[in-house]
Amino acid sequence: MTRALAYRSLGEVSAMLQARDVSSKALTSLMLERIHQQNPKLNCFIKIFDDSALLRAQQLDRELEAGNWRGPLHGVPLAIKDIFDFPGYCASGGSSLTRSTSNQHATVLQKLEDAGAVILGTLNLDELAAGGTGDNAHFGRCRNPWNTAHNTGGSSGGSAAAVAAGLAYAALGSDAGGSIRLPAAFCGVVGLKPSYGRVSRHGAMARTWSMDCIGPLTRSCRDASIVFNAILGQDPLDASSVASAAVSCNLPTSQPADLPSIGLVDDAATRLHRQTDPNFGQALDLLGGAGYGLEPARIPDLDLYTSLQQVLVKSEGAAMHEQALRNNDPCMSHAVRSVIEGGLEIPAVRYIEALSLRPQLLQSFIEEVMGEADLLIMPVSLPVAPAFLSTDALQAREVDHAFSQVATMTRFANYLGLPAISIPSGCDSNGLPTAIQLVARPFEESLLLSTAAHFESLCPALRYPGSD
Repeated sequence: MTRALAYRSLGEVSAMLQARDVSSKALTSLMLERIHQQNPKLNCFIKIFDDSALLRAQQLDRELEAGNWRGPLHGVPLAIKDIFDFPGYCASGGSSLTRSTSNQHATVLQKLEDAGAVILGTLNLDELAAGGTGDNAHFGRCRNPWNTAHNTGGSSGGSAAAVAAGLAYAALGSDAGGSIRLPAAFCGVVGLKPSYGRVSRHGAMARTWSMDCIGPLTRSCRDASIVFNAILGQDPLDASSVASAAVSCNLPTSQPADLPSIGLVDDAATRLHRQTDPNFGQALDLLGGAGYGLEPARIPDLDLYTSLQQVLVKSEGAAMHEQALRNNDPCMSHAVRSVIEGGLEIPAVRYIEALSLRPQLLQSFIEEVMGEADLLIMPVSLPVAPAFLSTDALQAREVDHAFSQVATMTRFANYLGLPAISIPSGCDSNGLPTAIQLVARPFEESLLLSTAAHFESLCPALRYPGSD
């Protein structure tokens, strides 16, 4: 069993499993061995399910021997952000706050299990999913596999690190303001934030119930579509979920004139990004050379969307953790308290206004920003993952401001409920991965994934650290 097998795509190992060229037990054993070797350095796993994962893999192997194939996730080892409850397990949410025993079974986990996935363990994250670095006061720093002195982004940092390090073929994360896309960009993997309502949040610890989205992190767009198809759909246990047909991820076969139009978000942040990240300009050249029409686009109300997103996330976060905030619970770190306690001071009328404006602002956005564009392209965040700052260098009151700077180009999609994806675009001169972000209209994930996959096919593949 070679190290290279750990870096095969999910689709490749699925085909190998179906053909019985490899067993789920062998793949699971390989991943568990790698996790135990790498986790002391990366700290991306909180819990490792050695026994249950191997038993599950053996059961799925027996099903395959009997001719029962559940689909492309049958026997594939995956991992999950530690926000999902299931019988006998209460997710930590990256926190030491006391939680009562839960018998919930997160709908996405039930769907993954029904599809035949093997769950390897739970993944590290920013405390209460309220951060963007992967630096957790209770479980320790999650470190970037490309350079452990640099952060993973957050809050789904463990999910991105595990996939980039070849410790899982895919992982689940959640995104309330960029928490899938930011770590995906910083760790060089694909991160899909679906449209709001596409995936049930039942059984998942919330960061903000009006904007949370659960989605996959993988090493390819096709792999992301496989996981996404397994977890999407309406759920009677989540009133915000909607009925959804399966999505496709097919490379275009039509003439360039039939390709979707792409609006290049043309603002000061993007222009600065193009100066500091040559791979962004190269990505535009690749798309233009493939026949995509790239026209300037503006998001004139970006600051407004960001401000309203913050009203919702801070208000809802403070409401969920009000008791711990007001009682000064010592199990809540000072850093995360500084991020969410401001929600206690937001007037109810301001919160209701932020909620009620969403439909109107979404309609205006589609008409004015995407009126001539099928998709938008823009940076995800900073060009590359920043180095960790020492605790002394980063005061608690600065945590929220630092995350705001990182998430400038991601939060608007959460407020408006738009689907967005982060795709690797190469590495910088220091060997750290770079990325682009594509954004689509609500429920147009097929267009988003297909275009992302086309770009992926044009861009040289990353050589993940440790894959050789």
